[in-house]
Amino acid sequence: MKRTIAIACVLLIPCLSLAQTDSAGFVQGLWYDRETVFVDEPVRIYVAVRNNTGAELAGTVTFYIDDQVLTRKSVAALDGRIVESWADWTPDYGEHTVRAELSRLELSRVDGSEERTTVTASLADDILFVDYDTDGDGIGNETDTDDDGDGLTDDEERARGTDPLTYNTPEPAPTNETGNLATTTLTATSSSTTSTAQGLERFLTPSRAETLLRNITNWSNTTKRRLDNYRANRDLTIATQQADPDVPVNEDGFGAVIRSDTQPSPPEKPPGFFGDVFTFVENIVRGIYTAILTITSWLLSYPILIQVGLLVFLLFGTLRLAARLSRRP
Repeated sequence: MKRTIAIACVLLIPCLSLAQTDSAGFVQGLWYDRETVFVDEPVRIYVAVRNNTGAELAGTVTFYIDDQVLTRKSVAALDGRIVESWADWTPDYGEHTVRAELSRLELSRVDGSEERTTVTASLADDILFVDYDTDGDGIGNETDTDDDGDGLTDDEERARGTDPLTYNTPEPAPTNETGNLATTTLTATSSSTTSTAQGLERFLTPSRAETLLRNITNWSNTTKRRLDNYRANRDLTIATQQADPDVPVNEDGFGAVIRSDTQPSPPEKPPGFFGDVFTFVENIVRGIYTAILTITSWLLSYPILIQVGLLVFLLFGTLRLAARLSRRP
C-alpha cells in the first residue's frame, strides 16, 4: 500500500508543476484608449492580467496585429493583484485582427520554489475595422454622409462631379437686379466655365491636386508602417538567431522535447579563414540592407519629400519633352 502511494505521488508531482489554473489570466479581453479608432491615429491596446494563485506570477504578453507580432512585454503580478500591459499601434485602413497571448508563465513562492504553469484565460482577441475620418468630426467615412464636412452630402457632390473627400468652399448663389436667385445664369456660367477648360487645366483642378497629395500621403504612411513592422520582426529574428540556443518552444510557451536525431541542424559555415570571410561579408550585406531600410523609413516619414520629388520629376519630364518638340521642323 505504501509503495502504491509513493508511486502515485511521484507521478503526480510533475503533473502539478505544469497544472493548468483558472485563478489567473486575462480579465476581460482587449480594450483601447479611445472609443473609435481611425487611420493614422496612434492607439494604445490594453489587457489586464489577474493573479489569485497564492504566489507571484510572471510571464510574457505578446500582441499580434493580423498574425504579425506587434510587440512582446514582460508582466509580473503579486498574489491578489491585477496588472495591465499595453502596446501602441498606428493602424491603417481596413479590418484587422488584434490579439494578445499570455505565455511562459512561472509561479514564484515565498519559500523560493518556482514552477511553470498555464492558465485557461490566456488569449484575448478582437476584430476591429479602422476607417478614415477625413473631416475629423469623429465619424468614420463609412457612416458619415458628409466626409469632407463642407456642408454638401457625398451624394450631392458626386452628382455635381466634385470630390466628396475634398472640402469645397461654398460659393454664394448669384442674384439678379431684383435680388432673386439667378438660376439660369448660374447654370450657364457653370457650363461655360467647364467648357473653357482645355489641355492640362482639365486635370489640374484644385480638388484633383488635393486628392492626389492626400493619396500620396496615405500611401507613404501605410508603406512606412508596413516597413517598420517588417524591420521590427527582422530585428527580432536576428536577435533570436544570435542569442544562445534555447529549447524549442511549443504553442503553450514551454519547452518541446525533440529528439536530437530528428532535430534539423543549422547550416554550417566553412571553417577557418573562409568562415571568417563569409561572416564578414554577411555582416556587411546585412548592415547595408539595414541602412537601406532605415533611410527608406525616414524618407517615408516625410511625405512632402515624395511630393516635391514627384513635382520635380514631372517638371523635368515636361521640360525635356518641350525641348525635344521644339527641335522638330
